[in-house]
Formats: sequence, structure tokens, C-alpha cells
Amino acid sequence: MVISIRRSRPDEGDKLIAIWCRSVDATHDFLSKAYRKELEEMVRAFLPEAPLWVAANTQDQPIAFMLLTGEHMDA
Repeated sequence: MVISIRRSRPDEGDKLIAIWCRSVDATHDFLSKAYRKELEEMVRAFLPEAPLWVAANTQDQPIAFMLLTGEHMDA
């Protein structure tokens, strides 16, 4: 599989949120359902407009993302 790294695009918000949800659900089973829902609401407000770097598959579909501030990975 060839993966490319590129900037996120404004129309990818729903796909990026779905990636976030799958990631959190797979790794944060200690979160209460109420807190998980609260986090998702905050992420839905923030993520689509954030300056993200996206890992995209050969069909240019996002499969992962990260948020960088300088050389620091924030998310």
C-alpha cells in the first residue's frame, strides 16, 4: 500500500471525525459514555477546521491524521 502525506481539505471533516472516533473507541475504553460523547462534540467543532496533516491511501482517502505545532505533534 502506498501512503501519501498531505494537508487536510475542508470537505474531509466527516471522514476525519470518523477516524478519530474509531481511534478513540479502540484505545480509550476507560472513558465513560457521557465523557466520550462530550469529547466528540468538541472534536466535531474543532477538527474540520484544524490544519491537519493527513495520511491518504492510493485513492487519496484519509486513513490517519496528525496535528503539528512546529515540530510538536499535538494530535
